[in-house]
Amino acid sequence: MTAREHYLVSLEADHSGRWDRVCQRFELGAPVSATLVGRRSHQMWRLTTDRGSYAIKELDPAATGGDRRWLQDAAELEAAAHIAGVPVARRVFTSDGAAVLPVAPHPTGDVLVAVHHWISDAHLPTRVSGRMVADLGVALARLHGLGMSTRFSQPVGMWEMPTEAELDAVVEEAVARQLVWAAQLHRAKPAIRLIREMLQARHACNYRMIRTHRDVTQHNVVVSKDHLLLLDWDVAGPWSAAEELAATVAEWTEILEDQPRKDLAADLLRGYAAAGGTLPAPEPGLFTTWLVKQVNWTMLLARRSLDASCAQAEPPNDLDHLMRRLRRAPERLPVLLDLLAGNGPGEPG
Repeated sequence: MTAREHYLVSLEADHSGRWDRVCQRFELGAPVSATLVGRRSHQMWRLTTDRGSYAIKELDPAATGGDRRWLQDAAELEAAAHIAGVPVARRVFTSDGAAVLPVAPHPTGDVLVAVHHWISDAHLPTRVSGRMVADLGVALARLHGLGMSTRFSQPVGMWEMPTEAELDAVVEEAVARQLVWAAQLHRAKPAIRLIREMLQARHACNYRMIRTHRDVTQHNVVVSKDHLLLLDWDVAGPWSAAEELAATVAEWTEILEDQPRKDLAADLLRGYAAAGGTLPAPEPGLFTTWLVKQVNWTMLLARRSLDASCAQAEPPNDLDHLMRRLRRAPERLPVLLDLLAGNGPGEPG
């Protein structure tokens, strides 16, 4: 049985004893019901007790490595961000301050759970507006204003990328299986090579690292009572404020899509500056680690697609789209630099 199969089997097991333990350790009350509400990289449950409802996230150790110290640091940042006025879902800690609880063994590390208060009216944004991204800019400035120190001197996880040989092996296997995305990944190789060269140059830079969210994408934001909430802090860790701001501009303008929303950049930067954030001088290196993230995420999904045991593989057409986006990433850099400099189109929204 592969590690992935072991994890998925464990999730199908009877959870009744597990919920008793979670409720006891996090002091949630007596469990009444549990409903599976999401299953992708991790598994999400809505747990109802005699005291209320809670979001229980079962963390796949294949994705987290079961690194409790990393997850504890991330949770403490999330709690500090809440106090600083960053809109987040309220985190629940155990009485002794633990943010995650082991609930099942696993070959690559324990299956861990994290707990938040359930937000009944939360939903993904149906339309991204200028006002929304301005509010996001305010939240990001408040987060960066914390300046929480980190034990890392470089952005771990965005500091490495697949070698040429590893990339070739994935392409060859995809071609042999006649997968729909194989040709697109092959065509993306020059872009990936250029990003690898950019990463080598980034290694010589010395941006100041802080503890921050590191994944401020549209997938990690919900709307509740007409306000944004920033979710999914599991990968929070070391990054520079300037690089995260640059990445957020790239993500929220959808710069890699066929019709990017360039007008939103000005609103995002306006909100960030209004809340005391420092706007960086634009330079290509600020986007390097974001580009590395695009490569690493695409390659992770490609490997999952090749893994017959992976029940959560990305649909082939979605992977094909991701690889088309990756191909155009380096050519969009001049546009991104203009947007970060405030030269792109945009009206207050």
